[in-house]
Amino acid sequence: MFDVFLAHNNVDKPAVRVVSNKLKSLGLTIWLDEEQIPPGETWQDALQRAISEVKSAAIFVGTNGLGRWQSIELPALVSQFVEQKIPVIPVLLPGVSSIPNELPFLRQFQAAIFENDVEDEKAIRNLYWGITGKESNQPPNFLGRGEIFESITDATLYLDHTSQDPVDEIRKHITQGTLISPKYIYSFPYGANLWLALCNDSHEYRYYADSIALIRAEKSRIIEAINPEIIRANPDYISLGCGNGIKDRIFLQQILSQSGSTRPRSYYYPYDISPVLLSKAIREVCESAILRQSIKIKAIEADFQNLPLFKPVYQYRQEPNIFALLGNTLGNMRDDVGFLRQVKKAMYPDDVLLVEVRLYREDDTVLSDDVQRIKQFDFTPLRWLGVTYESEKLSYSISENVSSARAVTLVANYQDFMFQEGDGVQRISSAELACVHLYQKNSQDVVYGLENVFEQENFKIEAKFVSESTAVFILTLAPQSDF
Repeated sequence: MFDVFLAHNNVDKPAVRVVSNKLKSLGLTIWLDEEQIPPGETWQDALQRAISEVKSAAIFVGTNGLGRWQSIELPALVSQFVEQKIPVIPVLLPGVSSIPNELPFLRQFQAAIFENDVEDEKAIRNLYWGITGKESNQPPNFLGRGEIFESITDATLYLDHTSQDPVDEIRKHITQGTLISPKYIYSFPYGANLWLALCNDSHEYRYYADSIALIRAEKSRIIEAINPEIIRANPDYISLGCGNGIKDRIFLQQILSQSGSTRPRSYYYPYDISPVLLSKAIREVCESAILRQSIKIKAIEADFQNLPLFKPVYQYRQEPNIFALLGNTLGNMRDDVGFLRQVKKAMYPDDVLLVEVRLYREDDTVLSDDVQRIKQFDFTPLRWLGVTYESEKLSYSISENVSSARAVTLVANYQDFMFQEGDGVQRISSAELACVHLYQKNSQDVVYGLENVFEQENFKIEAKFVSESTAVFILTLAPQSDF
């Protein structure tokens, strides 16, 4: 006999899996379709069989409503549960505060409500109480790295924490005159693939070529500058904006080489909004035979704003983490200091932050007209709206005081275009499509504004490596004062 049957819309499967694993950690046995229905068996037969095999039923209701089979068969199924005197528990997932009016057959039952997220301990306890008839004094276990996906090498975790339509959000930014989030460049396959092409174009994207050259030349010294005890402990590597994975592969191989471990065991977490880039990074890292044998990979497809929600995944092991913020990912955020604070909140005291930034040069090629791929890349958000690209309408301007790190900020502007909105056409005189912060250094290679920000945000600079166009910092969290 199973303790509980989990009925749900297939769209809510990721959330239901989390709840299922938490209930399992409390000692309950779960009837979940993907675990109990063998190939070839019909849904109808499986559901009828489940009625005689379960002690209770949990009916999940998410923001997407009921699935197709739920809408047709769930009312009859609930009636059969009631006739068999099987407890029925409505489970309201985050975003649903009450049982919808179209589900009157569930209103007679007390619901378990997940108010904030599926890690809600109170909701798990209430659900356990409804299933067993007794309260649990045992806290649910968090999802630990490797515990659930222990037998496989690669797993992908996906989180879309917003129901906002990307086209609607882009329209809103344009009409309000605000900068469009860079995620709408990379999450669009066209933009991600164009960026990969740019990485192979040293003429247009000179910064990337310079950056790779610095990292290859200094990789040993960069890893040596990290506390040797951390390297020997087989740290996990969290890549915030994995790109094409080449830099991650270089650093992962160097960490493994300098660890001295005979049985290395680390996890690689490429974190990106783009499935195209995640796939590319994983393939790149797996080109190394020694890395394939020595690391496990969990790709996280999510917006950076959801970084704190993944702490149970990438911070539950005792080993320290190396957070990698490479490729001027920091400089692509309009509120770069705010993003740095968000990363800091995700770190533990013994973690390390590896930050790469792009430095300002007066002859930067992005200011010239000979940058057609870069222009098309920055134009990507308007492709969502069906706007036709015209090179002469896209230009770049320099702004100051956008970043509190005293950077020079390049802003891409597109002039005089129209897009469809409802039954009409909206005409826009100018829109900001993208920005990039270029941090300034002095003659002593001090990246003065950014280094001041690191100090103000309680980071300690353990080491830095500076070339003409690139700077790489190794940061740790400064000890907090007791006062």
